[in-house]
Amino acid sequence: MKFTDLLHVASSALSAQGTRLRVSAENLANSGTVNAPGEEAFKRKIVILEAVSGRDKGPTMVRVGEIAESEEEGSLKYEPAHPKANDQGYVLYPSISPVIEMADLRDAEKSYRANLQVIEGAKRLVRSALQIIR
Repeated sequence: MKFTDLLHVASSALSAQGTRLRVSAENLANSGTVNAPGEEAFKRKIVILEAVSGRDKGPTMVRVGEIAESEEEGSLKYEPAHPKANDQGYVLYPSISPVIEMADLRDAEKSYRANLQVIEGAKRLVRSALQIIR
């Protein structure tokens, strides 16, 4: 694998993991969001990553294939005093688990850091090679 290929693979993975971080943070931010009666609840978004082969059978890159919406329906909670409660007194909340979102955030953050370390290691390698040449 060429040196530049290494950087391309790591940077594509950084971009994909950055998207995962953003989407998980958006899900967390909307976990308590409620809409007016009759409106659909916020749907959890899921990032689907895919591997893409480079040109001329080069290295395999990572990219966001799709950002899909969860099929799970929201949950109804009985809160008759809530301003967005329906006629029966129920409020529709999104089916987002903060625990699952935090686990996704943690996983994406670890992958992001690992790819960042690959890039940092490559930069150190180049610096060392340049010092040897001097």
